[in-house]
Amino acid sequence: MNKTVLVTGASGFVGTNLCQSLIGRGYKVLALVRGDHNRELLEKMGAERVVCRITDTECIRAALKRADYVIDVLGKAWDWGDYESFAIPNITGVRNMLDESMRAGIKKFVHISTVAVHGFGNHIDTNEEGPYYPTNFPYCVTKYEGEKYVLAAYREHSFPVSVIRPANVYGENDTVTIVNMAEALQSRSVPFVDSGRRLTCPVYVGNLVDAIIAALEKDEAVGEVFIISDGLRITWREWTEKLCAALDVKPHWLSVPGWFALFIGTSMELFYKIFNAQEAPALTRYRTQQVSTNYHFSIGKAERVLGWKPRTGIDTAVGKTIEWYKNYRLKKDAGH
Repeated sequence: MNKTVLVTGASGFVGTNLCQSLIGRGYKVLALVRGDHNRELLEKMGAERVVCRITDTECIRAALKRADYVIDVLGKAWDWGDYESFAIPNITGVRNMLDESMRAGIKKFVHISTVAVHGFGNHIDTNEEGPYYPTNFPYCVTKYEGEKYVLAAYREHSFPVSVIRPANVYGENDTVTIVNMAEALQSRSVPFVDSGRRLTCPVYVGNLVDAIIAALEKDEAVGEVFIISDGLRITWREWTEKLCAALDVKPHWLSVPGWFALFIGTSMELFYKIFNAQEAPALTRYRTQQVSTNYHFSIGKAERVLGWKPRTGIDTAVGKTIEWYKNYRLKKDAGH
């Protein structure tokens, strides 16, 4: 094949899994990174690291001369922080990479967005057309702005782009969300909100990577947006119970009303902001809104246009994820 894909955000959770899958399918991978995070992992799988900041357009330009395609995974995905800290990677970074990709004549540009651009409301089978609920969370706002810029490149310049909106991603190499959630479940410090009856939308990273590569390879994906999840109608309680079973722990017995969780999250945010805290509070408005409203999305378009279906079932995916987490904890506890 000998086609070269430049992957931004290559050292992150989704990025490392994507690079590994691309190499396994015969692509050459240029892994755009800003430092040494996951250096050994990337080099071991055969990716070529390119150290480059997303604000350094000359460095980006040089890297793109060696690439056929771009998959733009880079972005700040978190529920805490000031607007500017999100805007630099999620808007400025996207614009820099996209503008230079157009100048370089890149054959296709696949941008990774998020279902969070739809905001929080009553999402049941929500598709790419909406609904969209008003939101002021910097993550949601900046990801939506970056996505709009990508789609404008197709409308105004016929530049071949595709946009992927992943749901709540989990899987191997997730040192943030899964690690924090698993530790909280093991300590039984996380009660249910509204009895855990609201719908959620997990997507295993392996299934997401399959969809991203399908969008890269399918001509029908040009100019289109695709929501990607595991396609399950699953509640927070059911999802949590699966994680607990794999961890061999019992779920928390307590449940709190959604309004009360939101009050606590809002109060904690206010307290943290007063004292200019850099770390996120244990509970935020973003987290409480996601668990106290239905958050379920349709993957019908991706199945129809990309010919994609989630390949790995939830029980297998959760098993692989928790096995990785246990090994990760063992290495960390041993000081590796």
